[in-house]
Amino acid sequence: MCYVSHDFIKRDLSIESKVFSFGLISRFVYQYINLALSKIDCSTPIINTTLGKDMSEVIENTPAIVLASRWSRFWAFVIDGLIYAAAMIPVVLYTDLFDRAVSNGVIELHEQIMMFVYGWVIFLLCNGYLLQKKGQTIGKNVMEIAIVDMDGKQLGLFNIMIKRILPMNIFVYIPVIGQYISILNYLFVFRKNRRCLHDLIAGSQVVSVAVPRNLDFSTIE
Repeated sequence: MCYVSHDFIKRDLSIESKVFSFGLISRFVYQYINLALSKIDCSTPIINTTLGKDMSEVIENTPAIVLASRWSRFWAFVIDGLIYAAAMIPVVLYTDLFDRAVSNGVIELHEQIMMFVYGWVIFLLCNGYLLQKKGQTIGKNVMEIAIVDMDGKQLGLFNIMIKRILPMNIFVYIPVIGQYISILNYLFVFRKNRRCLHDLIAGSQVVSVAVPRNLDFSTIE
């Protein structure tokens, strides 16, 4: 009779759980990318005309400040979320944090701090340069929208981090009402000026920096 050790079964189940989690994340990313691509107008070249330009120059050459559409902000949020989800894949595959969080919700304080630091490092590596130079995350760069002050000028990385991002990250930890503040923050985008709570705190707005493209297809045979 063949006996299989309890530890071996636990290791095997742990591997299966991580593979299953990776599959779920991959499927989620795949579905959202397909959905995003279905929204792209194929008559418009997929070229970001703000690439390589200073954001102040782009805004100054725009006849009037145009607020970013709610859909463009939504898709920028989705793109940034997918990038962050991809960055979490190594954590799912090579640690048991995800397994413990799902099974009993117990994560040690030092592990929470490590994940907090890891998340911010990933965020700054991906978006730090764009936020400083253009007021954009990767998602906002793809959707051609940018964070500016009320005069249409750049805020810079420091102001965006301290005034726009940090306060809301602190508010969510307020007992009882923190989660509601987070929800209310995003619901403010449905106001006429489309400024969320973090925009009101930072004195910022999100504008479109897309350059109109007048394409003439009449010469195509």
